[in-house]
Amino acid sequence: MKQTFKRSKQGFTLAETLLAMLILLMVSGLMASGIPTAINIYHKIVDASNAQALISTTMTELRDKLALAQDFENSSATVITYTGDNGRKHELSFDENVGIYINDITGDGQDDSRLLVSDPAASKNLYVSFDSIKYEEGVVAVKNLKVKRKNSTVEYVEIDEYMIKVLNRQQDDE
Repeated sequence: MKQTFKRSKQGFTLAETLLAMLILLMVSGLMASGIPTAINIYHKIVDASNAQALISTTMTELRDKLALAQDFENSSATVITYTGDNGRKHELSFDENVGIYINDITGDGQDDSRLLVSDPAASKNLYVSFDSIKYEEGVVAVKNLKVKRKNSTVEYVEIDEYMIKVLNRQQDDE
């Protein structure tokens, strides 16, 4: 006589439960391995967006500072001296550690060195640099204006040459 076992229809067998857990572990493992990649991609997109905003802000600030300036002097390849619209003498240059900055060199003893674009605008890991700046015949030419990541060789945006027409050309007319 053959004995048959009646199976209960109320729950899952141990094999079914173990199989479901194995599938769940595999799926969650695949998802967990993709999270760092997604976060990395997100940070790259945010940095690229911030770099676009930073280069735009820098170009606006350069234009605002230099378009109405006068008495330009090309001090070196990365330094230009000018008299601002406030009548004070300024030096615009680039430092690899901080970015583009303006130094008040009027000589009143006050150290008035500041970044062209503020730290919050530049974000904590991006800065703007250039290879050279030169004044010639009513135009300030900035070569290789670029946004870089601090402590890295990564460059996000690069403009080969940015030219600013100086509106107050008093020194050229003399």
